[in-house]
Amino acid sequence: MVFVGLVLVAVFVMALGVDVVNLASPANNSWTADDNDTIAFTFNWTGENTTASCELFINGTGIGVNATVLNDTNTILLANASIGEGTLNWSVNCTNGTETISSVNWTLNIDRTNPLIDTAYPVNGTFYSIAPTNFNFTYTETNCDKVWYSNDSGVTNSTAQACTSNFTSMVANETSNTWIVYMNDSAGNENSSSVTFTVDTTAPQVTINSPNNTTYTTASITLNTTINENGTCWYSFDAGATTNVSMTNVDNRTFTAALTKTNAAYVVNYYCNDTMGNLNSSESVSFTVAVAAASSGSTTKTYGPSESKMSNGYKARLGSGYRVRFSAGDETHTFRVDSVSKTSAEITIFSDPIVLTMDVGDSEKVDVDSDGYYDLLVYLESISSHKADFVLTTINEVIAQEAVSEVVPEDEETVVAEDVSEEVGQGDVVGEGVTATEEGAGDSVFWWIVGIILLVIILVVFVLKKSRKI
Repeated sequence: MVFVGLVLVAVFVMALGVDVVNLASPANNSWTADDNDTIAFTFNWTGENTTASCELFINGTGIGVNATVLNDTNTILLANASIGEGTLNWSVNCTNGTETISSVNWTLNIDRTNPLIDTAYPVNGTFYSIAPTNFNFTYTETNCDKVWYSNDSGVTNSTAQACTSNFTSMVANETSNTWIVYMNDSAGNENSSSVTFTVDTTAPQVTINSPNNTTYTTASITLNTTINENGTCWYSFDAGATTNVSMTNVDNRTFTAALTKTNAAYVVNYYCNDTMGNLNSSESVSFTVAVAAASSGSTTKTYGPSESKMSNGYKARLGSGYRVRFSAGDETHTFRVDSVSKTSAEITIFSDPIVLTMDVGDSEKVDVDSDGYYDLLVYLESISSHKADFVLTTINEVIAQEAVSEVVPEDEETVVAEDVSEEVGQGDVVGEGVTATEEGAGDSVFWWIVGIILLVIILVVFVLKKSRKI
């Protein structure tokens, strides 16, 4: 449109025979970041002559000359002197040999400096337990044009908007975030500033490594816990009511404490904070300490056979105070010999204490964790020299319900082995294949014969007496 206008003006001027100088670009009151070597001052001279000598003026000072400017042709003049930042006036004068024709004055705004911009909130390198929703920044720029931001490290950008120093309704991600603010000025100079921060609104996950929910036969107890992020941990035996004790920091994620406890049942609570102060205090574990008092002259010695040895039958010669540590299910238990006599041994099996007195030759099945299954078979094989030979076998046998005794009618006679034994006597030997009932039948025949013989004798005596009287 500018060019068409210049052509129309040129045609009009030529018709009148008057020389005219028209400016083309940069547009009046426009902005640029270019310098004197790159700003193209474009104009058009129209007159009766074929050429004219034209000169560029900046703020009233001649800067550059072209002595052979063609009639009705767009021509560019460059400044031959440094042009500073700010607003300048420029024009072109052309001489056709007899007179000088001047153009109008246009203004040009020059700005080669990028905006100064810096983030204010969130603070770089900071951890936040509440996600920031504002993005604040400061800037120094007289000719600010527009601003925009990115909340994903520059992958995507928001829509540019009028200059401001605060973005609202921002959305931060859990863990690391990088937000960037951008600004450009009217001359197209651009700058940016970024901030990286971390959001952590989640409580740490606490894993209890020890103690376990079991009974310990030692007074030395180790508390050990880990969390899934850096933090601090402490413990309490009264649910944090009065006493909280810090745990030793191993590597910012593992914490430990060594304690000595007396015989009792305990509940220990673990508390852990992450670096943001998020707290998880819901983890606790129950355990029991049951340390047996050592008898005089007894020796404490603990064996730890493998699971395969226990399942195949572990034979051990154990004296008073000796222990065997074994696994049943997911728990560790202890078999302890409390005392040994000449014919019997008293033992205790932990976790839940089970006390047994066994004679030589006895075997016992034990449910060590009260889950309805026998876990251990104990056999006392022999005793000698104040030590007992045990065979310990881990088993997994469901405990059957007690059998119901059969009721025998009152009119039926029951013969048991003990009764036979008493009738026969300790020195009697019952022949093989002869039952107690058959022996009773033989005795009856014998007495019948004796009775008949006696009866015959009585008859004979009676007859003899009778014959004598006759």
